[in-house]
Formats: sequence, structure tokens, C-alpha cells
Amino acid sequence: MERIKSKIKSWWAKKPMTYSLTHGSSTFSNKLTKFGSKDFFDASDSRFIEWNKPLHIEKPFSKIFNFKKFKKKKILEIGCGIGFMSMLWAKNGSDLTAIDLNPQSISLTKKRFKNNKLKGQISLGDANKLKFINESFDYVYSWGVLHHSPDFEKSISEMMRVTKKGGGFGVMVYNRNSVLFNYMIRYREGFLHLENKFNNKLSLASKFTDGAKEGGNPFTWPLTKKELIKIFEPFSNNFQIKILGTDLDATLPQLLPYVGKYMPLFLKKSLAKRFGWSIWISGEKK
Repeated sequence: MERIKSKIKSWWAKKPMTYSLTHGSSTFSNKLTKFGSKDFFDASDSRFIEWNKPLHIEKPFSKIFNFKKFKKKKILEIGCGIGFMSMLWAKNGSDLTAIDLNPQSISLTKKRFKNNKLKGQISLGDANKLKFINESFDYVYSWGVLHHSPDFEKSISEMMRVTKKGGGFGVMVYNRNSVLFNYMIRYREGFLHLENKFNNKLSLASKFTDGAKEGGNPFTWPLTKKELIKIFEPFSNNFQIKILGTDLDATLPQLLPYVGKYMPLFLKKSLAKRFGWSIWISGEKK
């Protein structure tokens, strides 16, 4: 377990999620920026916001985050990346704590907070072994991170341990029952390109998700709704699961040439709700 954690930490330190043209780089639309510069953060944030357009109302991600309810409350982000979501919570007046396994992410997030004159507790941390006492936070969330944990259930157990009773939680992970995984990865890469001969489902997911152009990452395991329900039921009587399909704009034209490109919005939304790439599970701890 420690060996794979070390590989995960090392890989993400070299290739942080920057939303650039290639994984971990600082080049956006053929323009090279300097890591940690204003141009770098602006370009990365713009791309991230655009990718998640359906989740914004008045503010970015206000469709899933109740910033008003948790103003001045204690918030924990598990896996802060380069700090965009942490910045949102800090700007909306929360008492923000952010952790990440990757020193590069911590450095960039601290730089972002300094640039924006924001307050927050930002430090290295392991989702499988959180350093906080029981029931420390009013709201705990993780976006696109815990499917990279080799012990997902332990991460959720730790997350719930530090969440107050009645407090909120939210987790986004990749969806194994998705168009992207079943067509783009299992069928196209696994079957057509013969990768099944050398890879199981886990190694296929790791190789062809984050960092696919660079050979993949050490560990990615998408989950299903059924698995998430089983994992979260002991912690909450009140949770919702939504499938988010912002990836379908890119995958449908490849799955259904010509038809996919011009598919009516209502059909695309129907597919997205069942076979999108991301699952968002949220609720309150019992």
C-alpha cells in the first residue's frame, strides 16, 4: 500500500491537475505560462469553469455547493489540487482547511491564497489517515481525487470521522458505468487497440484517464452508483447521487460520428444523467 501511495504522490507532484493542453503542464491554447503566475491561474481556472458549466448558477459550482449555508463554518477539502475550489470557499467567507498528498499542489494553493490575500489552513495530508480529531468540520468534500486512492473505503471512513453529526459532505469520482469508460477505454483502447491483452480493468483505467497522453497515472479506479450507495449508507440516511455528463460533448461525436455532433440537447441530457463520466454524491452525516 505504501509503495503505491509513494508512486501516486510522485506522479502527481510532477503532473498536477492544471487543466492545460497536456497533463501537468502550464501551456494553455499554445501560450506558455509560468507556474504560479496570475496568467497560469487565470488560464487554468477559465478552463476548469468551462468544463463544468452546468454546475454554475450565480457563482462557479453554486449548483452543488451551498456557500451561504456554510459561511463562517469549518470546511475541509480533501485533495485541493492547485486550489481553485478552496479559493471559492475562502472568498465566500468559510473557515477553510485544505489538504493534498502532493507538495506541488500545496505550494501552488498557498501561492494562490497569497496572491488573492485569502486566509486558509493549507497543508500536506493523506486521505487514508487524516490528522484531525473526530467531528472537526461542518462540511467536507473532495472533487475528482478519491478514485485515485488505493483504499477508497478507508478514505470515506476517515472523511466521515472528521465530519460533524448533521454536517454535510460531497464527493466526486469517476463513473465506471459511463460512455467514456465502456466505449472510449474498454472497447476502443481495450478491444480495438488490443490493450486487453496486457491490462486488466484497473490498469486500463489508470492508463487511459488522467495523463493518458503521457502514459497514464499510477492508480485510477472509477466506481459505480451501486458501490457508492453501499459505501455511504452506513454514514448517512440522507444522500443524493447525481451523474454529471459534461464529457459527452467530446465523446459522443467519436461514439456516433455525425449523429453525436448534432444530437438534440434533451437526448444528450438524458444520456448524461445515466452514462456521464462523473458521479457526485452528497448529503448529511447521520
